[in-house]
Amino acid sequence: MSLFRTIENIEDAQTLAQAIVNTIAEPFLVLDEKFHVLAASRSFYQIFKVDPEETHGALR
Repeated sequence: MSLFRTIENIEDAQTLAQAIVNTIAEPFLVLDEKFHVLAASRSFYQIFKVDPEETHGALR
């Protein structure tokens, strides 16, 4: 039995990536090449008191 399973679609990959980002204790952003927010850690939202819906896709 394998400890890892194959990620079958982009939604599963995004969910896994967000789960990993959420485990980071420090505020953390994932940006695209144009500096738009792709993901942020829970600590980022808590410390900067911003809403995930307003942050995702925003230019930072």
